[in-house]
Parts: sequence; structure tokens; C-alpha cells
Amino acid sequence: MTTDNGREQKQKKRQRRPTSPSPAQIQGRVESFNETYRTLHARMDDDMDLFNLKPNIEPSLDESGEPDGRDTGYKQITSNDPQTFANKAIALLSDAVCIKTVPSDKANRNARSEHNNKERVAIGLGASNDERLRRLMYSEGLQGDMAFKSCVRGYIAGRHVLVKPPDGGPTFADITPWDPKRVSWAMGANGISWAVHTVNKTRGQIKEEYGVRTLEGSDETKSDDEDVFEVFDYYDGTINKVCTKDQVLKKATRHGSNNIPVHIVPVGATPIIVPLQGETEVARVGESVYANNRDIYPKENLLLSILYELSSRSLRPVVIIRSPDGSVTLDDDPFKSGSRISYPEGVQIEVLPLHDAAADTAGLLGLVNAMKQRGSLPSSAYGELQFTLSGFAINSLSQGIATVIKPMIKAMETAYYQIFNDLIDQYTSGGFDPIELTGHDNNKEWFSDTIDPKDIRDLPPIMVKISANLPKDDVSKMGMALNAKEFGLDDRTILEEYLEFEDPDQIMDRMKEQAGQRATPVAMAFQLARAAFAEGEMEMAAIYQRMFEVEVLKQEAQLMKDQNTAMGIIQQITNPQPRQPQQPGGILGPNGQPARMDPRVAPNAVLGAPPPEPNLQQGPLVPPGQPRPGARNGASPLV
Repeated sequence: MTTDNGREQKQKKRQRRPTSPSPAQIQGRVESFNETYRTLHARMDDDMDLFNLKPNIEPSLDESGEPDGRDTGYKQITSNDPQTFANKAIALLSDAVCIKTVPSDKANRNARSEHNNKERVAIGLGASNDERLRRLMYSEGLQGDMAFKSCVRGYIAGRHVLVKPPDGGPTFADITPWDPKRVSWAMGANGISWAVHTVNKTRGQIKEEYGVRTLEGSDETKSDDEDVFEVFDYYDGTINKVCTKDQVLKKATRHGSNNIPVHIVPVGATPIIVPLQGETEVARVGESVYANNRDIYPKENLLLSILYELSSRSLRPVVIIRSPDGSVTLDDDPFKSGSRISYPEGVQIEVLPLHDAAADTAGLLGLVNAMKQRGSLPSSAYGELQFTLSGFAINSLSQGIATVIKPMIKAMETAYYQIFNDLIDQYTSGGFDPIELTGHDNNKEWFSDTIDPKDIRDLPPIMVKISANLPKDDVSKMGMALNAKEFGLDDRTILEEYLEFEDPDQIMDRMKEQAGQRATPVAMAFQLARAAFAEGEMEMAAIYQRMFEVEVLKQEAQLMKDQNTAMGIIQQITNPQPRQPQQPGGILGPNGQPARMDPRVAPNAVLGAPPPEPNLQQGPLVPPGQPRPGARNGASPLV
């Protein structure tokens, strides 16, 4: 007999058990998505062909103008522009500076310290993941993969989960890039509701990775390395599940994230337009770098092939032989070097002209190249310069490059924002132990810290800014910055807007630190000594140390003099005395004799001797001419 309490426990257990679609349902979702997005996938294939420089083959046409499958026999040429253009854009994005910051009030040092910890978590997780990706043959790490996918595919996709190994090893971030063409998804009210990454794996790979002994649907006539399966990696808001179309390889397990741990980011700002007839236009959503020139490259290849053919024909043009009976032929090539040709009297030989086709083709090719340049990077971006650029030209060049790669930068920033904020949310809410993190912070300084999840909880989100290394007119920028300074603009605006520093707050902190170091001669001498010691310049360090000691003694002497002078003025006001006449030979001391410097104060320090031990208990102020309590007999005060 089942009690009410027992039924309640079973019901709670069923509620806790994650639910998921079956393998057949997952396959159905993937196939439906692929059918809807077939135009997008076809465009991705075309773009990959452009990048891989698929040979240009101009088809032979029949009388109706349709390809007849025959070879034209004409010479063909394939431009390398698509690959060089994409490689340049990918390099700019791969080498761009990626700054991860948490905005904070600089005046609040405690908050700044907490925010620095959160930044280091993001930096450390990203650095360790890049090491993992390099072992998996992602040589450029996550940023390099994003650069390639955004440029060639027009999308960035992947999963991002924080993993605690069951064997007790250290927690690590699993940020794995996906091929956007092999990703299926559905949008819900708050973003992606489910996503599937489809990948082909051999039977042997599946057995090794998932520990299965037998696979349903296997072809026993093939080896483990030959039998290939489609594997579906499924995620929704709660669970992760891996399966083939027939078999579950990994049971549905909770991924532990408050959001679906998948990022799918299209490049560009083109919205999905739904026409009245109901068909969704998605082919232009998520564009590659080829968006402007996709239809230009085939025309360029055609015109280049025509010029190639005409140039080849000009070397051996068509020869017309006119003879009375039409039976005369040339036994030798008339265009071969050293050829000697004899022919009967009355025979005429003519060269068939090529008209002006080459000139017309070259002119049209120039127009096509101009359009191509406007839709890609300028030639000067590849270093094709025979002269020095002016400041205006450099700025124009930078603007042209930025226009092309800006959509990719925005997509990468969005992807990074989702990845690191989701990972940190998993870290702070998933009951993880503190993680030891290493890397270079935003100040380019190495850190190795263990940060507790509770120390970064409820902080503002990570903000990501990517800055490509574009050509810059530094002289012009510095001039504008100086003018802005004279106009009265604040330092932060100048650093951010005119000098274009990625992290102006860090620069301002360094400026304040440097100003403090140079504020006094003592501070300057101390910094010089420390720097020389750090560089191993011991002789210079000793000289700077002596300078430091002298400056300290000067300050102490000046302080004592100021104190005595102040007490003398107070005494004169409260108890005025007749003014003593000044004697030749200098300033008089309080006893009427010429004042002299205490021989124990400065000379020894100037000569390099170590200074006396400072007395932190200076005692009360005393009137000029009277000894301090505890002073030795015969000591003269400084005047």
C-alpha cells in the first residue's frame, strides 16, 4: 500500500528527472531546420569555395545557352583575391586586442579590487581554454577560430560550460567552437530555446568517447575507422544529451547553467525579414566578408580568363593562307624562333587580327576591380605602397579597413560577452570550489590567484572590447590630443577619444602613480635607485641611493629650520626684543655671533657616508638658541 507521503516523494522524483526529446525527435528537428535554412547553407558552401579558391571552369553552352557539359577548350584562370582578402581580415581580427573589464567607480578601491578579481576569472578561464584548444589543433585559440568563422561563415557558434571532472581534477572551462553550418536551433521568447551540433564520427571514435560496446545501425562489413555516424549534441535550457538517430550515447544530464550554454551569433545587423507569402529570408542573415563581392569574383575570373586566352592567341595567331587551289599548307610553325618557310609564287599569308577585344576586356576588368576594391580592403592594406602616406591618407585607410571588419568585431564582442558572463554565472551559482587562475591582466602583468566564487558574486557583468591594430597617424593624433588638453578636456576623454587607448582607466592609474613618483626629489631619487637595482646596474643604483640619502637629509634640515623659524616669529610677536644690527660676514646667530652649519649634518652625506639614524621622536619645539631636551652640550641649532 502506497501512502500519500510515498506518492509525494515519487512525484518529486519525477519532477527532478530531466526530460528530453528522443533521438528520432532530435533528428527530425535537425532535418526540419536544414530544410528551412537551405539557402543559408548553400551560401555558406559558396563562400567556402571562394576561400578555398575552387578552380574557375567556364562551361560550354549549347544553342539555347544552357551548359552542355563539354570543355570549352579556352584557358581558365582563378583569382586569388578571395583568399588573400579573407586571410588579411582574419589576421587583423586574430591579432586584435581583447580587453575584458568590469566597469567600476575608480574612487572605490574595494570595489575596484573585487572587479579586478572578476576580470581575472574571465581572463584565466579564457587562457586555460586556449591551451586546451591548441592541444585539439585549434592553433589560434578561441579568438582565431572566431575570426575565421565570422569572416568565412558569417556566424560564430559553440558551447561554453564549466566542467568539474568526476576524477577530482581541477575545474576547467570547456569553450568549444562549432561549425555554424552544422548547428541547428530554435528561438524562444528569451533567446535560443534549443540547439544541436551535428558532427560525423567513426564507430571507433564513438566507442572510445562514450564507452558504448555496440552501435545500432552499424555496417559490420566496415571497420571501426570506416563506419561513420551522424552524432547529435543536443542542448536546451536544462539538459545536454548526445545521440545518433537510433541510439542514446550520453543520457540527458543537467548542464548546470541558468541559461542554455550555447552561443550563436550572426555577423552584421541585417534583420530576418518575413515576406507576406510566409517564407523567411535567412540567406542574408549572418554575412561573411564576401557579402559585397560575392557576385563580382566570378566576373573577375571570366575577364581574367578572356585576357589570358587573348594573350595566348596573340603569341600564335590564326594564319590565313591564300593559294590558287587552296592546297598550300605550312609545314613549320611560322611563329617559332628561327623558322624558315618557303611557299610557291602566288601564295599569300595573312594573320587574322584579334580586333580590340583585349583592350575592351582590360577596360571592363578595371571597372570590376574598382567595384571589388570598394567592397573589400584597399590595396594599400596589403603593403602595396611605393610612397609614404600622408596623415589624411592613413586615417582614410584605417576607416576603410574598419568599415569592412567592424561587423565581425561586433559579433566577436557579443560572443565573448555571452561566453564569459555565462561561465561566471555558472561558477558563482554552481557550488564550485575556488579555482586557481593564471594569465596576463589588462595591465599586461602576470597573475596567479585562487579566487573564491563568493568573492565575485553580484558584480556588474563583464564588458568586452576588441580593438584591431589598424594603421594610425600617431603624429596627427598627438597633435589633436594636445589641442584638446589646451582646450580643457579631461584626461579620460583625451585618452579614449583622441589617443584611442583600449583601457583609459588603467592608463590614468599609471599616470597618477608616475606623477606621485616624480612629485618630489626624494621620490624621484628613490624610483631611479629602485629601477637601477632591478636592472642590475649596481653602480648607478649606489649613486642614486646617495642622491636619495642627501635629499632626505635636506628635507630634515629644512623641516628643523622651518620649525625654529616659526617659533622665533611667535616669540617676537609675544615678547618683542630690540632688533640686533647685522654684522658683516653673514647672518648672526642668536648669541650675536655668525651662524655656522652643524658639522654633523650634511657634509658627510654629500661625500657618500651613510646618514645618521633618523630620530622619529623629535620632541617639542624650542626657541632659537636653547638646547633641546637631551641634546649634547655644545651643539648649535640650525638657523
